[in-house]
Amino acid sequence: MVLYKNKLPVNKVIFSFLLVFFFFLSKPKGFSKEFGKTYDIAEPDAYEEILNAAKKIDFEKYKKTLQKRVRELAVVNEFNLPYAKETKTRYYEPRYELPFDIKDAEGKVIYPQGFTFNPLQYMSLYGIFVFFDAGNTSHLLFLKNGGYTKRFDVMFIAVKGDIMKAEKLLGVPVYKATKSILERFDVKKVPSIIRQNGKYLEITEVGIKDVEKIAYKQK
Repeated sequence: MVLYKNKLPVNKVIFSFLLVFFFFLSKPKGFSKEFGKTYDIAEPDAYEEILNAAKKIDFEKYKKTLQKRVRELAVVNEFNLPYAKETKTRYYEPRYELPFDIKDAEGKVIYPQGFTFNPLQYMSLYGIFVFFDAGNTSHLLFLKNGGYTKRFDVMFIAVKGDIMKAEKLLGVPVYKATKSILERFDVKKVPSIIRQNGKYLEITEVGIKDVEKIAYKQK
């Protein structure tokens, strides 16, 4: 995801992804939680009653519900990008439009709302961004045997497939593509290997033959 600062000029942007998942499980009926009050259990029967109620809670059910939600969030299936038929490199100049005015300390407008500019002229993108199909065995082996997983400057972004399975095979974090990420990187085909080249994004779309050659170590 290309993140742009809303304040100019910018010398350098530290690029990062923060993926946060929140799971909300329904609270079992008949149970409530109050803070600030404590009660003594006067009779053993009351204690036994609580234990019996706790035993009736189907924790395995909640565990399965949580696992199901994790799986749903880990699968990318909303995009249908084609595979690159041949290897080629193209260049894309990103443009960003300010959603509001930027003013100086005295309230004078420095950059008006609607001002467009190329963010790569004010910042640097560190590393390489790889967009691929996590459900395609050839793509996974291409990344693994191509040495990408051994580098520390590569971000892996899945446009399709199961992210968790891809992470297990590749041994690296894999992130989920979004519509805005694909648009800002101008991803049209996969696999695409993207890096900054001056004021442009250098996009290399790797063709099927080249993918398989590296994936299966063909000569």
